[in-house]
Amino acid sequence: MMPLSKELFVKDIMNSYVITAPEGITVREAAYKMSKDNVGALVVINEERREALGIITDRDIVLRVVASGKDPDKVLINEVMSSPIEAITPNSSINDAAEKMIKCRVKKLPVVDSNGNLVGIITYSNFLKAYPGYVDVLKELAAMKYSDVESSIEG
Repeated sequence: MMPLSKELFVKDIMNSYVITAPEGITVREAAYKMSKDNVGALVVINEERREALGIITDRDIVLRVVASGKDPDKVLINEVMSSPIEAITPNSSINDAAEKMIKCRVKKLPVVDSNGNLVGIITYSNFLKAYPGYVDVLKELAAMKYSDVESSIEG
């Protein structure tokens, strides 16, 4: 893997401002919030504890609600969100974050503290803004994962 000149941590490149939704709102309310805030995902939280419970994406809404013929005014987001949430801690390396995103096949990773409280989010664009050459690292990681799968199939 291509070495980085300076070790970066998730906290160095994450977004501290996260668009969230309280558990229990309808899918239509979530879709409106995504549209209004121009985002493709909302982290679903318990508002009292600010604990990340799950994540709902525009893709979840299309596949789990619209394509299934469900009423977005009646379906609650906690019924269709991805949960348990795949998350990472602020002190994790960005290499660990990239590997986790590839392994879990996600484009966004909520960042949580040791108590599970939401403190940020990291996305592929964070990697590119912080280190434009990191796209090469991500490609290498993806190729390694792909070759591991090929090896296990052939072996």
